[in-house]
Amino acid sequence: MRKLSEKKTSAINQKFEQASRENQMIIHIMPQGDRWIIKRGGTSKAYRIFKDLDSAIAEGKKLVEGKKELIVHSKDGKYEKII
Repeated sequence: MRKLSEKKTSAINQKFEQASRENQMIIHIMPQGDRWIIKRGGTSKAYRIFKDLDSAIAEGKKLVEGKKELIVHSKDGKYEKII
């Protein structure tokens, strides 16, 4: 994945905070060891675990279906992009 600019990262953080205030469901795709997990915002447990990022994103897109935010994190845990 490519690195996001400081401006883009700030915009993502603002969108995340807005979604939290509006109590929207947020789905995160995050690294966990050598795998990728899908996790609902505000929970500590993984919903699903995947071997690769592409599979996690494909499943995440199915979950959000335009009703929720899908946030993909980079390997270092920072916000990478919102889908």
